[in-house]
Amino acid sequence: MALDTQENLIKTVIDYSHRGDLGTKINDFITLAETEMLSNPIAPLKLNISEKITTATTTTATRFLALPSGFQSSRKFSITIDDDIYVLKYRTPSALKINSNTGVPCFFTIRGNEIEFDRVPDKVYTVTFTYFAGFQPLTADNQTNIVLTKYPNIYLFGCLRQVFLYAQDMQQASVYANEALSAIKSANKAEKAGRYGPQPQMSSSWAP
Repeated sequence: MALDTQENLIKTVIDYSHRGDLGTKINDFITLAETEMLSNPIAPLKLNISEKITTATTTTATRFLALPSGFQSSRKFSITIDDDIYVLKYRTPSALKINSNTGVPCFFTIRGNEIEFDRVPDKVYTVTFTYFAGFQPLTADNQTNIVLTKYPNIYLFGCLRQVFLYAQDMQQASVYANEALSAIKSANKAEKAGRYGPQPQMSSSWAP
């Protein structure tokens, strides 16, 4: 069976898990699997098609700036100063040191749906966000998406992990957790290769 629609995914999960009694719970398992694809701390899924670039402007009234819509993880944040572009450096929330003086922000962290700078900007600056956004989730009305099309094994293993967590079979849940992470890492590697192209190699051939 082709893993190309939500309906076929559900049928395959039932087949692999030998559980015909899951009913509509599978829809919850799909949602949970999608959440773990993007939010697991080990290898969140990063698709090239999900990479976005947008800009926003700071104000002189606050150290905070709203994150762009659909934000999942950052790739690079930069600030423009007199037509020159400088990369802002990330700090964890606990490590961000707040400067009481106004000036050009140098560091940032993320709190909730906002960016927090290390100081209040002394004037309006343009901040460029390069980030990864989420993807369209699977539903009865949206039967496929980019992840299911390119990497159906991520969905399958992620859903099976949720099935066995529900069944309190921790051994099988662990097996499929590892399979899902391995599939995500492989997908990220393929996406990175697609972004940068193949590595140049030395050739022993000679051309006049």
